[in-house]
Amino acid sequence: MKVLGIDPGLANLGWAVIDGDVIVDCGVIKTQSKMQNDARLLRLFEELENIVDKHNLFGGVMANERLPYGARMKSASSIGEVIGVLGLLCAFYQMRRFEYSPMSAKRQATGSGKATKEMVIETARTLGWKGAIVEHSADAIAIARMHLTAG
Repeated sequence: MKVLGIDPGLANLGWAVIDGDVIVDCGVIKTQSKMQNDARLLRLFEELENIVDKHNLFGGVMANERLPYGARMKSASSIGEVIGVLGLLCAFYQMRRFEYSPMSAKRQATGSGKATKEMVIETARTLGWKGAIVEHSADAIAIARMHLTAG
């Protein structure tokens, strides 16, 4: 089963498409801080639409990182808006969406809920992906794998 994993962020949104234990594709969608927030959110939506279409995920599954408890107000507000975009995308593409805590995904991926970004990236590399894996896409991989093992 394919899962679209998302590490939500307004400036850097990590994403990964996982099929079982295989990374099909992954990357980061970046937006510029000089853009108005509404334009940044639209860019995220449009880029995610392209990913859903490219990987034929209509009616599929998305797993995203839950807003961390105790997040700073400014970043929490932006991430909340991005999570709203994810909900809209899922409604539009009839996808089921699941949320997981960052700590749970790190624990599942590396054995430690307090794993460093480097540890998460190194674990993601064990899945055989030959392309670039940066921290945001590694987190998206961990979230997608969390869903596959939780279900």
